[in-house]
Amino acid sequence: MTGPGICKHPPCERPTATAGWCNAHYIRARKGKDLDNPPLRNRKRRGEVRFCSWKDCQRSSQENGMCQMHAQRQRNGWNMDAPPRVMGQKKPCQQDGCDRNAVSRGYCDVHYRRLRQGEDMTAPIRHKVASYQGVGCKEDGCDRLARANGWCNMHWQRARKGIPKKSCQQDGCDRNAVVRGYCDTHARRQRKGLDMTAPIRSKVGSYQGVDCKQDGCDRPARAKGWCNMHWQRERKGIPLDAPLRITMRNEGQCQWPGCPREQEVKLLCKVHYSRQYQGLDMDAPVEMPKKYNVGRVRKMEGGYVLVKHPGHFGKPAANRGDWYYEHRYKLECHLGRLLRDGENVHHINGDKADNRLENLELWTSSQPAGQRVVELLDWADYIIAQYEPEMDKLLETQLPLAMPSADDFEDTAL
Repeated sequence: MTGPGICKHPPCERPTATAGWCNAHYIRARKGKDLDNPPLRNRKRRGEVRFCSWKDCQRSSQENGMCQMHAQRQRNGWNMDAPPRVMGQKKPCQQDGCDRNAVSRGYCDVHYRRLRQGEDMTAPIRHKVASYQGVGCKEDGCDRLARANGWCNMHWQRARKGIPKKSCQQDGCDRNAVVRGYCDTHARRQRKGLDMTAPIRSKVGSYQGVDCKQDGCDRPARAKGWCNMHWQRERKGIPLDAPLRITMRNEGQCQWPGCPREQEVKLLCKVHYSRQYQGLDMDAPVEMPKKYNVGRVRKMEGGYVLVKHPGHFGKPAANRGDWYYEHRYKLECHLGRLLRDGENVHHINGDKADNRLENLELWTSSQPAGQRVVELLDWADYIIAQYEPEMDKLLETQLPLAMPSADDFEDTAL
C-alpha cells in the first residue's frame, strides 16, 4: 500500500522523509543494504503502551518486544518460565542450617563466596566483632577478647583449621602454644634472646580494685598480684621487704634557719639545695638576682620618689612594673599593711622628696554619709575601731593635733 506521504517501499507504511523514502529505507538505500533484512523495528508511537510479548507477561516492553526480565533471561539462556522475583521478598539461603538471606544463586554472600572459591560450605560463619565487644573468649583459661563464635582470634583459627590444643613447652607455663611450641610471650623472648624463666606480666585490667599481695603494702596490684614497685623487685631479685622510698612533697618554708623562701627540693629552697649539693657555705647571704635591682631610686616629674621592691605585700604596682612611691612604701612597711581606700600619705614640710617617717602623716578622706548626729556618731565609732589598734605606730611618726577643749568653746560663746 502506497500513497502520498507514505514510504515508496511497498511493505513499509512509514511517512516519507527524503526522496519518497522513510528515514530507515533511505539510509539503507544510500548505503546499498538490503531493504527488507533485517526487518525494521516497530517503533512505539507517542502515548502508546506495549506489553511484553512473552506469553501472559503484563509488564511493559523494554527490549526486543520483551520486558527487561525476559529480555535478560533470553540473552543469558535462563529459564523463561521461572516465576518473577517479587521486589522486597526475602529468600533464605539454600545452604542447610543457614538462616541468612539469599543474595546470589540462592546462597547468601558468605556461602556464595565459598562456592566460587571452592571452600568448605559447612564451616561455621565468623560473626562480626561488634557483637562480642567486652566479652572474653569462651575457651577455659583464655582472657582474650572474643572475636568469632565466642572465641578469640587464635582459638577461632584453631577451631576452623582443626588444630589440637597444645600447651607451651616452657616449664611452668600453662598457656597455649602458638609459635614453635611456645606461647606468644615465650616465643618473643626466644626470638629476642631474653630470659625465658622470668615471670610473665599479666594484664593490668585483671587486677582492678585489688591491692598488692605483699604484706603491709596497700598499693594497687599491677602484675602477678604485685604493685609496680614489688613487681620490679621480684623481676630484678631485690628483697621484697626492703623499705619503701617515700616521695617528699615540698610544702612550706625552707628548713634552713632564717630562710624565708619556699621549699623546692628536699625541704630546701633552690639556693640552699644548690649550696648543699655543691658543698658551699650554707650561711652565706642570699643575693637577689640583678634583674630586680632592689632599692634603686629614681624621681618622677612630679617630684615624688620611686623605689623598686618586687612583690611588695604580694601586690605588684599597676602599670609600673615593681616601682612604688617611696612615701607610700615606707608608711605601709611601718604599719605592716597596704593603705586602704581613702587613705593617703601627707608630707609635713611639703617636700615630696623628704620621705623620712618623721615627715610622713597618714590622712584619710573618708566622711560620713550625712550630717545627722546619729550618723556622725556611727562614723566616729568606725574611725576609732579602725585606727585605735595602730595608734602607737601613728604617734611615732606624727604628733596628734591640738583639739579644742570645752573651756575654749565656753570662751568663744562669751
